[in-house]
Amino acid sequence: MPVVFFNCYRVKRGRYEMSLTLITETPKLMEDLEITKRQFQMLEETINQRPYNWLWSHRRWKYKDEYPKYLEN
Repeated sequence: MPVVFFNCYRVKRGRYEMSLTLITETPKLMEDLEITKRQFQMLEETINQRPYNWLWSHRRWKYKDEYPKYLEN
């Protein structure tokens, strides 16, 4: 059974588009955690392309170049 990445994003208020991207057609032949790694890579690309579509209640992608002060000792 194929594994796909589902992406849904806002085009305008009340209007959304979706896309499906094939990750693999043969998941049993993949290395351990390879599907998870690919899924997270695709998710990160999606967030970087349209950061305004994501709720920023966490700090993971809020800071790009600077080291967040809350991580300093």
